[in-house]
Amino acid sequence: MSNTNKKTEPVPTSAAIRDIWPDISGNTVNGLGETEPRPPRPVFWRTDGSIAHEAVQYYFYGYDKDNERISAARKYRDETQAIGISEVAPQAVDKPAEEWTALVKQAALDFHADEIGICAYRPDWTFKDRPQPKGKWAIVMGFAHNYENMKTAPDETAYIEVMSQYGRGGNAAKHLANWIQERGHVAEAKTGPNTEDVLMIPAAIEAGLGELGKHGSLIRAQAFGEALDIHKLERLGRYEVHLDRKLERMLSMLLRLKDLRRETIEG
Repeated sequence: MSNTNKKTEPVPTSAAIRDIWPDISGNTVNGLGETEPRPPRPVFWRTDGSIAHEAVQYYFYGYDKDNERISAARKYRDETQAIGISEVAPQAVDKPAEEWTALVKQAALDFHADEIGICAYRPDWTFKDRPQPKGKWAIVMGFAHNYENMKTAPDETAYIEVMSQYGRGGNAAKHLANWIQERGHVAEAKTGPNTEDVLMIPAAIEAGLGELGKHGSLIRAQAFGEALDIHKLERLGRYEVHLDRKLERMLSMLLRLKDLRRETIEG
């Protein structure tokens, strides 16, 4: 992909940033060095005055306020946030757990999720100053980034790609929550980046969407090379795999070659 867009210059550590930097470190907020488990505390992504770094957050958020492409991407995300929530239907639809699981996963895919996992929600994923979500289950959806766009970082194209996927994720979460509530069951849509009451990464790991990387974010093994263009295959995910026989044989061969390579190294 040719990169013709202007480069986004790194934000300098200016006096303006130093003047608004809080006395407490984000490492301290996150519990660096602590040995006892405790509920999480937020560093960023709050707008109600409950975080020490709020002024810093707004400084960086406003750094590109005059960039038309970035403003357009943020507008799409804001439109997603404005989607209304359906009332819970008075009559709950009653189905076996296995059938509900299949229906929810299919609905998530219909709302353009790229993959979907379900797990029991754990109370220790809730921030200490927020109420526990309603319901027992967490439905976690994954959305693939456009690899070519991400390769342009630190160009603004990569920044916009991230915001676009937040918009896709929020849109799907809102519509899936409505779909569930219209069938008589309570559902809460948690949309990023301002998901300010629960942790998403632990739920995604528990739901089988990936594993924790050393950088603190989720990582996921890919079937082919550096990244899979999910738009060239039909919904290749952890749970719904739609591959023809030829591709199945190719995947089997690649996995076997991987096992043989591991056996050779270990031997």
